[in-house]
Amino acid sequence: MSKGKFIFLSYCHRDEVSLLIKETLQKKGYNLLCDERFAKGADWEDAAFSTMDGAEICLLAITENYEHSESCMAELKHLIENNMLDKAFPVFITSETGYRYVVKSLLGRRMWLEYDPNGDGRLKLLEELRKSEKARDCYKLRYSEDEILRLLKDKRNEVKARLEKEKGKTLPDSFVFSDDELKRIAVFMPCNKNELRCCGEIKDGKVDNSDPFLELIRELKKPENSGEKWSPQEEERLRDEYKFFGMEVRDIAVIHSRSEWAIACRLREIGLIDEEELEKYRRDVPQRLKNARSGSK
Repeated sequence: MSKGKFIFLSYCHRDEVSLLIKETLQKKGYNLLCDERFAKGADWEDAAFSTMDGAEICLLAITENYEHSESCMAELKHLIENNMLDKAFPVFITSETGYRYVVKSLLGRRMWLEYDPNGDGRLKLLEELRKSEKARDCYKLRYSEDEILRLLKDKRNEVKARLEKEKGKTLPDSFVFSDDELKRIAVFMPCNKNELRCCGEIKDGKVDNSDPFLELIRELKKPENSGEKWSPQEEERLRDEYKFFGMEVRDIAVIHSRSEWAIACRLREIGLIDEEELEKYRRDVPQRLKNARSGSK
């Protein structure tokens, strides 16, 4: 890849979701530039426009704030007036009410991506960029997603074998992540050799819960069984997971596709935790999940 190839991100700096997009692409390994590099002033437009001219792709993070930002609309206008819409990649944030008619009318019939910040928005964005040859040219880090997937599978199998050896008991299939889940995770994992960490550093017989692999799994695997009745078999598994394997509540929640709060309440009902511990989950879980989504620790 030519060292100079990059993606230009046009976004309103007041939009947190746009900052999340920026952070996601940078962590994933794309060479990303944006107008915050340039000092505001008379020369700002020249510097920004020159950077856009040299970009492989101009990613436009469209929000209501974007349409009301003079600098953002100036960047869009530059693309249109200089016949560069072939490199425009519009991303419309769908959490806001209504559609961005102004920008869509300026872009004409050009295809765009609807981005849901509360769903699979980042996954869809990364998958769409992966299809683009121009975007791949801007990929600057070492590992490909196929290589990451292989590393994840190796680590998954290693962790399963180590746990089974330590506990002297075969783990059920639900304790390991499927190939399909690993493929989704590979899309998000950093590609820098120094940053890539895979699941399952075992410390004192437990999975290291600080591992970013697990944070991603928690975010990707939604609680599909929320509200469903507990079967005797599932409750028996819950006892084994908490007592025998010493698993954390948040990891058990992933396996059962239930919320952490639901797991904590069930543990209280069957007498494995007390009211004081349950109250701790009531306080801690919402804030920690919020921190995980925002990327803070």
